[in-house]
Amino acid sequence: MTRQQETAAVYMLLREMIGIQDFVIEHESSGKPFISICGKTTNYKISISHTKGYVSVIVSTTQKVSVDIENQSDRVQRIASRFLREDEMEDINKSTPSSTLLLLYWCAKETVYKLYSDASLTFQRMKASNIGTLRNEGEFACKNLINDATVRINYILDNHLVLTYCKKE
Repeated sequence: MTRQQETAAVYMLLREMIGIQDFVIEHESSGKPFISICGKTTNYKISISHTKGYVSVIVSTTQKVSVDIENQSDRVQRIASRFLREDEMEDINKSTPSSTLLLLYWCAKETVYKLYSDASLTFQRMKASNIGTLRNEGEFACKNLINDATVRINYILDNHLVLTYCKKE
């Protein structure tokens, strides 16, 4: 899927989700997307993610939302030291480490990063915990260590994708 096809897919999904045909996706200085209609910002809060042939969109009118989707690969094992904290590595090593578990940590942190896009949050200032036994669907906590806020991360796993999303009032 090309970047142009991904963009078309995002617009198609949003048209279906919000029931409006004529809108534009714009971006804040932080990179966070928002919807405008005729040059006016709407109350839709959106998050968009894409990975090799897939796009994911989440939208709300009442809560801040965030989403991340990633294709399974071994790349996450090579970069784990860049996004995992020492205490997270200890937790991972207590269970059966796998590329799926590492990717789940990555996606969770990407999701929280997008949620707090205006807060200069880094991966080392987030802590994922209580993931437990991996299932096809589940949830766990991820803490923003800057403001001490805990966010519930929901996840869906399939054979080759990891999807995480969250909401915050």
